[in-house]
Amino acid sequence: MLNPGRSEHITPYPVLQSQLYCADQPALFLVDAVHEMYLWHGWWPSDEESESKASTTGFAEQRWSNDRRLAMETIKSYAEERKRDFSQVFIVFAGLEPKSFKILFPFWEDHADVAKINRESGRADSDKLKLETELAKLSRKEYSLEELKQKPPPEGVDPSRLESYLNEDDFQKAFNMTKDAFDVLPMWKKTNLRKKAGLF
Repeated sequence: MLNPGRSEHITPYPVLQSQLYCADQPALFLVDAVHEMYLWHGWWPSDEESESKASTTGFAEQRWSNDRRLAMETIKSYAEERKRDFSQVFIVFAGLEPKSFKILFPFWEDHADVAKINRESGRADSDKLKLETELAKLSRKEYSLEELKQKPPPEGVDPSRLESYLNEDDFQKAFNMTKDAFDVLPMWKKTNLRKKAGLF
């Protein structure tokens, strides 16, 4: 059977859009176009989609942020190994892909339903984010108390342990104790202290 992407034209990109859109979602794909690289982000499946799709309950979003960070770190290592310009690695989102991404494929069909899902999560049409900038955001280890009080918390932050992102001085001010002293407290007491500090 012939690849449906086959044509009389020579193309170095034998990848089809269907390979991205038919994968279990949310999905991550690296598309290496040599002069540029892309990390394609899928979308959160709706509750009506099959059980094989990722769940959006519990800490799924935290796991997704972690998966994204690991994918970005892998791409950074790949770019370094290939001696590529890391500043030319971009993140694009399903349904909102820029033209520079779409033209890498032999066929492209827009998906309004997917675009709507990603727009509702705060993404914009033709978003093309620098991967190095997004990786720096997801790799942050410390935040101020005010940043951690935001709802929702910063992307990539585990909402079940917000206090762990405070530096020692801010932690002492917020909890009137050290991190080590906090760690040995019973869970009910930690929960009460988190509520009092506004980190719950």
